[in-house]
Amino acid sequence: MPEIEIKKTELIWRGKYTEDGKLRPVEKPGPYPFQIVEVINAPRIGKKELEQPKLALFDYYKGEEGDTFEEGWKNKLIWGDNKLVMCSLLEKFAGKINLIYIDPPFATGADFKFKVQIGEEGEQITKEHSILEEKAYRDTWGRGLDSYLDMMYERLVLMKELLAENGSIYVHLDWHVGHYVKIIMDEIFGYENFRNEIVWRRQIPRGMKAYAKYLPYSADYILLYTKSQDAIWNQPIKINKLNFREAEKKYMRDEKGFFRTSDPGTYSFESLLRLYEEGRLYAPYGGKIIIDKKNKIIKASKGNLAVKYYRKVENACVIEEIPVD
Repeated sequence: MPEIEIKKTELIWRGKYTEDGKLRPVEKPGPYPFQIVEVINAPRIGKKELEQPKLALFDYYKGEEGDTFEEGWKNKLIWGDNKLVMCSLLEKFAGKINLIYIDPPFATGADFKFKVQIGEEGEQITKEHSILEEKAYRDTWGRGLDSYLDMMYERLVLMKELLAENGSIYVHLDWHVGHYVKIIMDEIFGYENFRNEIVWRRQIPRGMKAYAKYLPYSADYILLYTKSQDAIWNQPIKINKLNFREAEKKYMRDEKGFFRTSDPGTYSFESLLRLYEEGRLYAPYGGKIIIDKKNKIIKASKGNLAVKYYRKVENACVIEEIPVD
């Protein structure tokens, strides 16, 4: 067996390297032309446009609105093998995509057939795989986990090429394969460009799941990576609406509004003095604020000094990596 030169921590599976020990390059077939199947919510057209011959199912997309984002290429829902689609997009859009979100299979082994009930008699029809879906299934699961990792590796390499230098990618996974894909993304995007693992609760354990002989699976994970350290980041926030009745129960109130208090922590004397001038220091039990400038001490005459944090009736808070709702 040939030796594989390992220069950094990586995950290895059958098919990643060639027989002579070299990293197998990602094949990039195409580019292939896109074909218009359906136009949805198109703008109103005039009589002249109505007189033009209509596009048939397999007419090629000619890109009259432009071949780039700057020229108006937008709002496309592209159906097909995502690898072939990405290879076709590379010609015009390499390094231009700002955001990618993917929700790949979770390596559950499910074949994704489904039954649909029709009519009042309850007759069922089964939706079988199309030819493309059969091929995708074989490519993904043919060699078990090795096939899955090979599929993910190739597509993540292509996505990195499509991402702009300030771009971000979100990958939605579950407990089956999240740890494997994390190592692959460290290799492709760089360990230093890993930003967050977002944990979201997708269900509340009920029925037998709540009484199983293991901890119930109730969360999924979203890995967030960036192309570089120059990625765009817009902090997501959540608006918390609070009416006056609720505010009066949960908060104290003065002439400036509703507030809660917290320990001053490591605030310096100068910072506490500034907060005092802003009216944001609080002395409990009806006490007073005592300031000793000579010894640089600020304290309350009764109890412990606290800092006021005002709250609007409608307030925004930062969303964390473990959302609770």
